[in-house]
Order: sequence, then structure tokens, then C-alpha cells
Amino acid sequence: MIEEIFLIGDGDRVLYGDPSKYWRGALYPADSAGGYRLLQMAVNDVRIGVLYSLMSDLSVLGYMERLKKKLERKMGEVSKKSVLENYFGLLMVVNRQESTVALESKKSIIPSIVSNNVYLDVCEALSAIIDGERVVLNRTDGRCHLNASFGEEKMVRFSISKMRTSGVVYKNDLQVSEGLSEARVDVKVHGCRTETVRYWISSLEEPLVMICRAGGGYVVSCPSPTRFDWLEICFPIPKMASKVVKSHRLGRSAYDPEDNLLRWTFTKEVVKRERIDYRVEEFEKSEDLRPIVVNFHIKKWGDPKIRIEKAECIGSPGVCFWVRYSMSSGRYEIRR
Repeated sequence: MIEEIFLIGDGDRVLYGDPSKYWRGALYPADSAGGYRLLQMAVNDVRIGVLYSLMSDLSVLGYMERLKKKLERKMGEVSKKSVLENYFGLLMVVNRQESTVALESKKSIIPSIVSNNVYLDVCEALSAIIDGERVVLNRTDGRCHLNASFGEEKMVRFSISKMRTSGVVYKNDLQVSEGLSEARVDVKVHGCRTETVRYWISSLEEPLVMICRAGGGYVVSCPSPTRFDWLEICFPIPKMASKVVKSHRLGRSAYDPEDNLLRWTFTKEVVKRERIDYRVEEFEKSEDLRPIVVNFHIKKWGDPKIRIEKAECIGSPGVCFWVRYSMSSGRYEIRR
């Protein structure tokens, strides 16, 4: 069976995997000790390593080739830089158990991958409706997924604090709690992605992105400088428009005549306060009452509604926990 997957950098530095299981100074490309084999493959400035037992080198080498291709599809070039910047992407590839694969029209069973890394992924989706300058709805829906790949069932316990939520659902026993400030979650995990907590909050506070009219255009603003992986603001343009003249400092804009929209897009940019001015030339005067629509995505979210403060695996003190906060999506409608 496969005991551990490693990604190794210069100086035998373990970039991914359990460092206590890696043999420093191991012979390349293969070495043996204590009934286990360590097979390594060099890729750019890193090495992919697999620690295993009761398997042939040929089977493991085939697995490593498939793993390399999956990593390249997910991260592009497999390198030290991409490994350190895409740790959760690695999780999705490496910890996705591969039990049956087709090899030359035959099926081969690959034992489950076992890892001492546990990942808690907190992801939120934001939605809002704004009428002029009045907030009608501002809602956050969040989920916490636990990703693990143990060889046996284990109990994981983690604590949630700084909860600013209207309601919480614990998926393991379907309990619903209202207005909690902190909570403890116990969940049994074997080897899969498990949704452990679901929560939501509604308020009339100003949302993350506000848009207001300013002369011949609009101003978009955030409470503090915010880095968006992707932000798109869609301004309705009347159907009878013949030309759209626009100007702005940051981002890219384009007139979409098919959907009658002016799309203002930011990619991996920090936004605090930006202005766009535009003028519409029309064949004949018309009016468009559609709302302004804002869509965005943030991979590293710094202001989640909950925080995971402490986590442990009962009976297994060597388990390492990793926590990520992200925003899966945001969608706002601004009525004019």
C-alpha cells in the first residue's frame, strides 16, 4: 500500500508530505528500509516521492506518472514555487484516492493513499441587493469541509470561534444552533471530503462592494483595500445604443452588444475606490431599468464570519492541520 506521498525540494526539504516519514539521504531513484520502498522521480526543481510496501516498482512508477500529469493540469509547471503557492490544489490531486485504474484494457487496484495531513476548508458565498444607497439584503452562506485521507476511521475535533452568524448546522448530527459565539465540532473521518459545518448570516450592513452614481459615471468602493482574483461589474446599456465611450484608471472594460452590457473587469488587482465614466450614443432615446450586477471571487479571504482556532485528531497527536479561508463567489444587484 502507499504510505505517503512527498514533494521534495533542495536539501531534502519536504514541501508536501509527513517529514517524519521521509528518509533524508535516501538513494535516488529507489531505496529500501524496514520493509518499505521509497521511489523518487525528478520533475524540474523538485522530486515526487512515494513511500510504499507490498507493491511492485512498476505499479508505483505508473502511479507517479499519472500523478505528475494531474499536478501539471492543476498547477501548470510542477516546481517549488507552484507547490508552495497551491497547497490546497495539491490536496485535491494527491489526496483524491485512486482505487481502480485502467492499464492496457486491464483493471489494476491501487491501495488508498494514507496521509497525516488534514485540511479544513472554510468557503463563503456573498450575495446582496442594494436599492439606490439602501441595503435590502446582505447575506453570507458558508461551509466548512474537512479533507483527510486516513487508513482507518478517526475522530477529529475542532473549535469554531468569533462566530458572527444567524444560524449554524452541524452536518454530523444535524443540530441547528442560533446566535452562537463559539462551538466545538466532533466528526468521524476515514478518507474523503466531508462537509462538517454549514452557516449563514443576514444583515443590513454595507456589503463588501458598493457602487454609487457620480456625475457621468459610477464609483466602486470597498471598506478597505481588497485584492480580488476576479471582479466584474456589468452596467446595463440601452438596446438602441450605437456607441459607448468610456474611461477609467484600473481594470479592463468592453462593450458587449449581444447582452447590452458594459463589462468592467479586474483580475488579481487591489480595489479601494475606483471610478468609471461612460457616455452612450443612441440611435433613439431609450431606457434600461435592469440593475447593475457585480460578480467576484477571492481565493484568500481575510474576513470570514467564523474562525477555526484549535483542531486535534483524538488519539493521533502527530496529525497536522491546515486551514484555508476563501470566497467561492459573490453576486450583488444594485438597483438604480
